[in-house]
Amino acid sequence: MAMKVKTNYFYFEYSPCDIYEHNIKIIYKKLIGPPQLNSNFTVDKQDDKSKVMREFLQINSLNDCFYHNGFLYSTKVMNLIEIQNKNISIDGMVCEITLNDFPRKYSSLYELRISLDEIIKNLVPKSAKHSGSMILEKIAFQNASFVILLTFSLTMIEINHEQFVKISRQVNLCDNNLRKINSKHIELPQLIQIINTDLSSYENEFQLINEFRQHINQKYLNKFRVNILPKTFETMSKLLRSPEMIPKNINEPFFLKHNRDKDVINFFTISLTPFDGEKMKKFEATFIEQAKLCGMNFRKLQHAKYVEIIDSSEIDSIFNHIHMQNIDFILLGLPNEKNDYFEVSKYLISCKHGIVTQSFLCYAFLNDEEYFEHRKDKYKSLIVKCCLKLGGRPNIIAPRYWTNFPFETKRTMIIGISYFYDQITRKYFYSIVVSLDENFCKYISIEDASKNRNDKQLLKKMFREIMIDYCDKKIGYPKNIIIFNHQNYLNLKSTIKSFLNDFNLTNILVDNYFPIHILNANDERLPNGTIVDLDFQQSLLNRNHKEFMIFIYLSAMKSGKTTKYTVVVDDLKMSAESIKNLCYALCHFYFDSDQNINDLPYPLRLAESFSKRAAKRYAGYESLRVDNSTGRIPRNFSHIFQNSN
Repeated sequence: MAMKVKTNYFYFEYSPCDIYEHNIKIIYKKLIGPPQLNSNFTVDKQDDKSKVMREFLQINSLNDCFYHNGFLYSTKVMNLIEIQNKNISIDGMVCEITLNDFPRKYSSLYELRISLDEIIKNLVPKSAKHSGSMILEKIAFQNASFVILLTFSLTMIEINHEQFVKISRQVNLCDNNLRKINSKHIELPQLIQIINTDLSSYENEFQLINEFRQHINQKYLNKFRVNILPKTFETMSKLLRSPEMIPKNINEPFFLKHNRDKDVINFFTISLTPFDGEKMKKFEATFIEQAKLCGMNFRKLQHAKYVEIIDSSEIDSIFNHIHMQNIDFILLGLPNEKNDYFEVSKYLISCKHGIVTQSFLCYAFLNDEEYFEHRKDKYKSLIVKCCLKLGGRPNIIAPRYWTNFPFETKRTMIIGISYFYDQITRKYFYSIVVSLDENFCKYISIEDASKNRNDKQLLKKMFREIMIDYCDKKIGYPKNIIIFNHQNYLNLKSTIKSFLNDFNLTNILVDNYFPIHILNANDERLPNGTIVDLDFQQSLLNRNHKEFMIFIYLSAMKSGKTTKYTVVVDDLKMSAESIKNLCYALCHFYFDSDQNINDLPYPLRLAESFSKRAAKRYAGYESLRVDNSTGRIPRNFSHIFQNSN
């Protein structure tokens, strides 16, 4: 069923208005310093001119003017005689502002042929901006070291030769010096959490964007007879059907029983932060009870232990001792901030000592008395991950669903490729994830690092290694390969040809930071699986019906995401509908309903997650001064994702 949707692309209009263009000349009159250095010369560099003019406009409170490329624009003729501060001291220099020739008159801003976002950029003072975006609201809290900044950015977009203004919202948690803070692992006061969530929520997005539209009109644009209209660009959408899941009945256990040789799973809790013993016992008891609903029978071997890790030798000695106790599973408690030792500890437990592990944030599970009642979605997520790592299988897409596609699942490999750039180490951490089974539930992964962005040679090397591993585990190679790339297209055909003589390759680029946001024309939330073809952004003669975006509502975050898919190569010759259904279906893995799904195909979500973990593992080894830390990044996850068939 087709449905009209509106976007965050707004129409705007210019009305008649007298605009005067003044040709500005800036002269450095003298240096403030030794007389022998005094001299007069003209300022020519645009950056220097802009800096001087911003100061000139601010000091003289000339709010009805803006400067652009050597010219000052105003709604009336400017008389420098009437301006008190014509000389500006800046960077140890005294600058004199003068006018060249008479002003030139225009009948509207449209005649200037200056992009509207450039005009706004020059109109809005630096004090009203944060990291290039415009501040609509700054929320401070009494006796708190946090502030919340609600900011917006404007960008010009052209659709079929018509200009629109794209308005995007950002909600930033900052310290009192307005430096951004990563709030993911910080325990925020409840009031700040509520306000931050509400401002970030999908439900409030268009209301806030409209408030900003009115603000920018009234404060800056209307004086020049420019108006961003409430009318937005609209287009048509369709609704994809969610795949059939097994089991069908939501009252049935979410997971099938894990595939293990013994009925009881011996576990032990290690915490990297001090904890309250009674609260930990309560958490462990609840964990054991909740896990039974998923077919897992946990038995606690001993009381939880707090471990203070200082160097790598301590990590090894602790885990060597635990390994001798026949432990099958370790819960790893983390402090508010994941420290450098976390990924190293996790790596050693899982890969070196062969013990499956799952981390949890101690403050979230131990300090919030109402956590289990009001945050069951988060607690359930912990159980989901534990079950997966112990060989359990969640509800999956019904095998018969795949018969609608032009490939045999037994001979099809689905791949996710992603990278993460770490600003501290200035390295790119790459991850490739490959499916192993016909139901696309079992995966292997490899990670590595490079100083180069889009390091094709490294990626091809990684791909060759994981193909060899795939062959060992599958005893054969695939016929069909479907790749989901994050951001950068990687042509792997030549590499694949070194393994296979006959294969079909489909390569899809995925962008989950796509700037188009969509909403029901009636201002209601869109259902999951709402799909919009992006042919309206393409020329009539060169339209690609395999470029589209899918809307996903992330209920845990109260956030709506539009993810863009572009099919670059398709040897399988799938129809546009088949491609869309494939992308949407792969977002459903390991979730209990179509109301709570991924915003990315699952193999790509895994690759994205593993690349970030590789960066943290590298940082951990660097902190512990372990030699050849880069060489320790590669990791194979096949022993973790051992889902039953």
